[in-house]
Amino acid sequence: MKYKEIKYITHNLRNVYSYIIIFYIYVMIYNININIKTFVIWLLWYIISYSVIYFFNDFTDYNEDKKDKKRNLYFDIKNKKRYWNIFFLLMLSWNILSYIAIGKWMLLICILYILNYCYSSHNIRLRNKKVLRAITLNLIYITKFILISCYLQIEISHNFPWLIAIFFGVMSAFGIHLYKRHTQPYTMWEYIFWIIFLSIGIANIIQYPQLSWFIIPIFLTGIRIYFYYKNRQIPLWKVQNLYFIYTTIIFILYIIFIIH
Repeated sequence: MKYKEIKYITHNLRNVYSYIIIFYIYVMIYNININIKTFVIWLLWYIISYSVIYFFNDFTDYNEDKKDKKRNLYFDIKNKKRYWNIFFLLMLSWNILSYIAIGKWMLLICILYILNYCYSSHNIRLRNKKVLRAITLNLIYITKFILISCYLQIEISHNFPWLIAIFFGVMSAFGIHLYKRHTQPYTMWEYIFWIIFLSIGIANIIQYPQLSWFIIPIFLTGIRIYFYYKNRQIPLWKVQNLYFIYTTIIFILYIIFIIH
């Protein structure tokens, strides 16, 4: 019972952390300034609108979760009709509100829904195909980066940090690969993932040296996870919490000593 509750908290916190860390990044590279009220409203909007996906994911995973005795919203709600009513009500409400609020960026939310459908749907189930899973996860997290950027009032122009967006996607996809590798056989693709991950990370350090304090610890953490957690599950909760605390400390020091 405890596992699923922690899993939900982990997913939601990952969205919160991603939003805030991307804000840190924009302050450090563009020195953006955003109203606190606006910042919080868009953060809540992002979390709730994306939460619709977890309803769909739980439906597609219910057989696996039943077998593994994990908690699942589909089981918790118990009534199939009520489950889908809640799902479609949430999706419709937040799509309408998102369209009113961000207009053309509504397309990004639709893209996220489609990508997640392809990733989890029983008909397609890209999550079970290693290479396609990596590509899909890359696209999901790049799209999330762009959407969060829109919420933070960043224009998608020639100055948009596409290199950071790509690294965000590659890092997230590679991290999920490492998270699942204790249950899956290793292949040559794992080494290709490493090369892409390191290459794009180094390119970002060269382009944005102020972000090296964010990127280098990701490299070190990835290396430690690769060797230390080959045959056991990564404590994702601990890793993401520690990294968020670390980036927050670095951000505060940057504000104090560099900007001021």
